[in-house]
Amino acid sequence: MIARLSRHGNSQAVVLSTSVLKLLGVPKDGSFEVVTDGEVLILKPRRRAKAKELSFAVVARAVMKRHRPALIALADR
Repeated sequence: MIARLSRHGNSQAVVLSTSVLKLLGVPKDGSFEVVTDGEVLILKPRRRAKAKELSFAVVARAVMKRHRPALIALADR
């Protein structure tokens, strides 16, 4: 796919087709992380945390809070 720059206010924009966004699973209001080595530009879709990952994070925080003294003692060994 070849994409051209187009004017967007005082900036330039790369327009991606809807089919590419669908292929990547990017919603219309999605965002990208922009990475470059000075020669190549890479757009990485930012993924929203899934419910399963969110629930793991919530449980992990609760466990760490509840068992903080024991975890600190283990870390000091």
